[in-house]
Amino acid sequence: MNHYYFIELDIKDEQLLSAIEAEAFKSFGCEGVQEFTLEEEEVDRILGERSYSGGDLPLEVLEEVEQTLIAEGKVKRTLYFSDPTQAQGFIEFLRGWGLEANAKAQEGEVRDWNENWKKNFKTIEVTSSFSIVPSWEKKEEDGDKIFIYPGMGFGTGNHETTFLCLKLMLEEIEDLNSIKTCLDFGCGSGILGIGASRKSQSLERVDYLDIDQEALNNTEYNIGFNSSAEAKDNKLLLPSDSDKMLSSYDLVFANILKHTLLEQADTILSKTGKYLIVSGLLKGQEQDICVAYKQYGTKLEPVKTLIKNDWSAVLFKRGL
Repeated sequence: MNHYYFIELDIKDEQLLSAIEAEAFKSFGCEGVQEFTLEEEEVDRILGERSYSGGDLPLEVLEEVEQTLIAEGKVKRTLYFSDPTQAQGFIEFLRGWGLEANAKAQEGEVRDWNENWKKNFKTIEVTSSFSIVPSWEKKEEDGDKIFIYPGMGFGTGNHETTFLCLKLMLEEIEDLNSIKTCLDFGCGSGILGIGASRKSQSLERVDYLDIDQEALNNTEYNIGFNSSAEAKDNKLLLPSDSDKMLSSYDLVFANILKHTLLEQADTILSKTGKYLIVSGLLKGQEQDICVAYKQYGTKLEPVKTLIKNDWSAVLFKRGL
């Protein structure tokens, strides 16, 4: 059985935490992050007589539980490493920031990791007519649901940025059924492209782009759980496959960090034919992106911004 090295971070500053996590993936081979732990016992304690017995937690209830746990200081991030040298290097990196006391390291088996995040990945209700369901809970196809097996380090819908991207698509794009092509830029689990496949009746092609082959493998796995996505012309692309991309797409998702949104701005903007949804942004950073993108002289205009907790997302629409 392979072992993993778990480093739990207790850092309340979201901007600092975001920078540290990005460095963990970029420089220290981090292979996964558990961003939010939702224990049934804790939910029952917080809700009391309003506790739910099975079924989906409505969004407002989920947010109430999350905010209570945050206020109580019980929400921590856990990063996973398979290489002990990389894990130790990350600890040294934290020591250089004076944050060693905010990190707790331990060792465990892959099986333990899998069971832990599966236990904490619950059905997420994005809107009253759209939910994200763990693949292992799939019983039959349902037009109001997509099924996701996130794997290590890829999106489940639990994170605010994924949730915001889907909410913008579902509630703000009035002609969603006219969308024929979509690019999921930095696809991770493929959750955004799969969501578009489920809700746009006219969608014909979805391109999933990521720098990580494991992410593309995970995306392909998830496409197989969703018949609406399987029916599309799906392309799984690495950056080296740029020649296989379309010249533009009706809808582009870019749920990545601010610095990547800026570094890849030329590609992202040039590939956007009609709508662009960006996230991976801390609250306030969306203003920097709007200013930066305007300087490119495109006719893309920000038309809606959503904020959830410390995170934000923006919908751009190309004008005439």
